[in-house]
Amino acid sequence: MTEYVHKDAKLVLDSNKATIYIGGKLSFRGSGYPGITQFVKYCKDPNVTNQFRAQLEMREKPRFKKSESIEKE
Repeated sequence: MTEYVHKDAKLVLDSNKATIYIGGKLSFRGSGYPGITQFVKYCKDPNVTNQFRAQLEMREKPRFKKSESIEKE
């Protein structure tokens, strides 16, 4: 279990599950990647963003593309 604290926000990562507490109250509980992105958005601090940069950049981008030949009905 790993804990990250920034001001009144606390992120707890435990076996790909994330829990975010803001002001001591539960704010988020779910998968690790969405938890990290929520924590980074809430903190709005470049130091926090840099701390999680490797995890955020590792995420695979979607492979599908927008179809240009959509038929109108």
